[in-house]
Amino acid sequence: MPILLLGDSVIEAFTFVTSVASTFILFIWSMIAISFIQYLRKHPERHASSKFKTPLPRVVPWVVLAFFAFILVTLALADDTRLPLMYTPIWFVVLAGMWQLTKRRLTREGRPLTAAVEIPGTGEDA
Repeated sequence: MPILLLGDSVIEAFTFVTSVASTFILFIWSMIAISFIQYLRKHPERHASSKFKTPLPRVVPWVVLAFFAFILVTLALADDTRLPLMYTPIWFVVLAGMWQLTKRRLTREGRPLTAAVEIPGTGEDA
């Protein structure tokens, strides 16, 4: 495996992979928290009428984001996770480049970039 060439041992490769994966997870959940903040700002009435309410909705997403920032600082301070944290943006660039290539191909072929999602039980598309 080429990833094993990055370090002197399997544990270094494992640490590299899990650190990059952890950063991706932090990014994804941060986007979810930010989306929730935006949703709450734009549609407070929808949250108020929801059956599944977030406790302390004006505070919890900010606490979560602060905790994620703490985790990122911790990853940056540790010697064995700093390098993978710095490599993570390269993965984002590679993924963005691959998406651009896919998007161009789909557009050239006249295919949609996304598929319609049916709302269960309604027969409607979202």
